[in-house]
Amino acid sequence: MIEILLVDDHPSVMEGTKMLLEQEEDMRVMLAYTPEQALQLVTSRHFDVMLIDMHMPGMNGIDLAKKILGLMPDAIMLIYTGFEVSYHFNLIMDAGLSGFVLKTAGKEQLVTAVRCALRGGGVLP
Repeated sequence: MIEILLVDDHPSVMEGTKMLLEQEEDMRVMLAYTPEQALQLVTSRHFDVMLIDMHMPGMNGIDLAKKILGLMPDAIMLIYTGFEVSYHFNLIMDAGLSGFVLKTAGKEQLVTAVRCALRGGGVLP
C-alpha cells in the first residue's frame, strides 16, 4: 500500500485529491490541514510520498519540506500547488523535493506524479 500524506489548508482541495488518489487500489491518503499537524504526523507514521501545498498560513511548503527532511532525510515530497512555481523551481529542487504537481492536474497526471516520485524520478508538469 502506498501511504500518502497530503498537506494543504483548503479542505475541499484535500477531500477531492484524496478521493482521486484513493480510486487507485494501492493508494491511501492521510490529511494534514496545517504544517504543524504534518510535522506531528511524520514523526509518528511512515509515508511513502508527501504532497505539500506551496502556500499555507504560518509556513510555506518549501520550509515545511526542509523541516521534514531534517527529521527524515529520505522523505519523498512533491510541492502541490495552484500557482505558477517556475520562479521557485531552483528553491524546490535545492530543498531536496522530487518536483511539483499542479492542483489543476487530472487524476492520471496526479497518480503518475506520485508513482514517478516513488521511483526516484523528478516530477515536472
